[in-house]
Amino acid sequence: MHWYYESGGQQIGPLTEEQFRAEVRKGKISQDTLVWNESLTGWIKYGTLAAPSPPPVSVPQQTFAATQSCSQCRRNLQQQEMIQYGGLWVCAACKPAFFQRLKEEGRVSALWRDGKFLVAACDTVLPDRCVKCNRPARGLRMTKKLYWHHPALYLLICAGVLIYAIVALVVRKTATLHLGICEEHRNKRKRSIAITWSLVAITIVLFVVSAVTEEGAIAGLAVLVLLAAIIFGIVTTQLVAPVKIDDQGVVWLKGVPPAYLEGLPSYRSV
Repeated sequence: MHWYYESGGQQIGPLTEEQFRAEVRKGKISQDTLVWNESLTGWIKYGTLAAPSPPPVSVPQQTFAATQSCSQCRRNLQQQEMIQYGGLWVCAACKPAFFQRLKEEGRVSALWRDGKFLVAACDTVLPDRCVKCNRPARGLRMTKKLYWHHPALYLLICAGVLIYAIVALVVRKTATLHLGICEEHRNKRKRSIAITWSLVAITIVLFVVSAVTEEGAIAGLAVLVLLAAIIFGIVTTQLVAPVKIDDQGVVWLKGVPPAYLEGLPSYRSV
């Protein structure tokens, strides 16, 4: 279930239950904030959810500003020029493609292209196509939690790896996506994972031999094999890589083939 709320005349969301509760704790959602999810019949004040009174018998009127951002092309338009479906606002120009994808994939999505990057809202189920080659995924999917922080933070490594790790864990942003993957690339990824763990096992054996024989050269070799395992694992097992995640959980991905991006609406910042 996904949540949406109104802030400054704009619709914010979709948010997971955890993200929604975090917004409440931050004070961004007050008792009078209009909220909505799939289980509600319409927009209601957040304070109403906790009230013991019975739910309203009719759909509440949306009282916020009469402009919305199209979930597909990101243009700000009057509400009377748009439709709302599944919590997403869609303009007239994007409506045919939106409902065509809904018909083909049986779901609504917030998916765009930004140059060579794929842009997706958090928790989006991507099309039933492989993100590596654009071939049909035939129902094969992998749920991937992505992490990102500003590249400038890597400068903290100069001050110490531990300092960098602590700061990165605190400030990093996350997004979860459900990626399609074909049989061929899924098998390649499995082989890469097996090779990576084999290299890690070799590293452990070399360290043990080094400790027993007290040979420093063997310990040095173990370090090199470990570095090779890390680099090989990162390069060969990663399907896509985030280049940015914003405060709303929208993620920019690189590594997606151009054919995959064809037909997606262009992303416009709001």
